[in-house]
Amino acid sequence: IYALGAGIAHGLEYGDNFLSVYIANCANEMKVLLSAIKQNEKSGGTPANYAASVYLGDLLVTCYSLHSRNRTFGNMIGKGYSVKSAELEL
Repeated sequence: IYALGAGIAHGLEYGDNFLSVYIANCANEMKVLLSAIKQNEKSGGTPANYAASVYLGDLLVTCYSLHSRNRTFGNMIGKGYSVKSAELEL
């Protein structure tokens, strides 16, 4: 979902500053979600760390990479493609 939003923002030409604030807010939302999951864990295992590469790294690469299908799809939507047209282009 975050990468779709990043792609839409790019397609609408919101710029790098907007995108960096957007992704920072996405990372914060992930932190809140993972903290809530941690509070509900009863297994006693190691809680998820939102800054771990598996979470933060995936967020960054899917939002910034030109190879990300989700970002590319969002970019097409931001440029005015219909969902169907964007699906066919991918």
